[in-house]
Amino acid sequence: MSIEMRIDDLIALSERLDSLIARETELIQGRKPQDIAAFSDEKAHVAALYAREMKSFKGDVAGAKNLPKPKIEKLKSVSAHLRETLNRHARLLARLRRVSEGLIKTIAEDVAAKRAPTLGYGPGATYATPKKPTTAAIVVNDVA
Repeated sequence: MSIEMRIDDLIALSERLDSLIARETELIQGRKPQDIAAFSDEKAHVAALYAREMKSFKGDVAGAKNLPKPKIEKLKSVSAHLRETLNRHARLLARLRRVSEGLIKTIAEDVAAKRAPTLGYGPGATYATPKKPTTAAIVVNDVA
């Protein structure tokens, strides 16, 4: 396969991957993440093809130098748009992760507070013995 045909394939794969990731982002923003499953296999396949073609292309830099300028500019443009789409998608996923981790942490704190012993005086004005604490069923990882 000629370098020019490989560039055309790489451009097509970049555009398809960009389209799939943009669609996934829209579904997440539209609160329909369950609809992502319909094309997740295709996205994984296109991403694998893209990675393979990109690796192959990077191995043939000498051949790429002989390409027409418009092809190189098209590839740069499509690649820049894909990076922008990926960055937007990553920011959205990071926000969702922070929100979901915050919810889990809040729930865990609420459960722990409800399970905490009430300190004070018991019958006969004696100091109440606190119950043994139980462990919460939710673990929160603040490191990640």
